[in-house]
Amino acid sequence: MPHKTILLVQSFRQYPHTWDVGLLETVCSEPCCLLGSCLCFPCANYKIRKEAMNHDTANYRCFQGYYCGIMACCCPCQSDCGACCLAGESILCPHLSVMATRHLVQEKYNVKNTCCENSLINCVLACECLMCCVDDDSCLHDILHCTAHAIMCVAMPCMQAQAHHQMRLEENTYLLAAGGPPSVIEIVR
Repeated sequence: MPHKTILLVQSFRQYPHTWDVGLLETVCSEPCCLLGSCLCFPCANYKIRKEAMNHDTANYRCFQGYYCGIMACCCPCQSDCGACCLAGESILCPHLSVMATRHLVQEKYNVKNTCCENSLINCVLACECLMCCVDDDSCLHDILHCTAHAIMCVAMPCMQAQAHHQMRLEENTYLLAAGGPPSVIEIVR
């Protein structure tokens, strides 16, 4: 039986929506978020995950339960001190943290990956798997490691900007469906 994360990621393919902007389009559609993600990667991830959790860190779980299943249930302080745990996760495990945030947004808004995103993710996974089969001291191991790391360093800020854009879009769509933001009440004295 495949791990629940594998089943979940496979279920993303069935979702009806695609990301509003592709990874390559985030440069033009979310330049500030992209720049912030490039300059301070953990801070940007912290902010975006907090947004995805509706600004309530009591909803925090280690990698939102998508990875390292045992950690999700044996970390007793995660709901009491979600802000601290999320900060630690964002600094210590940035790649998994970003992917967990991405999966949370995908699950929340029923968004599936594009072919480009699947290709990037699969390329990194292939490099990681091949590194396990190659001697750690070999030149090939270093090349695979550098390739995976370079892809992650370029793609992760784009993924963060993409998730941020999608959440803003969904929030604005919700407000429009609900009749827009509440009107300003003028008080006359």
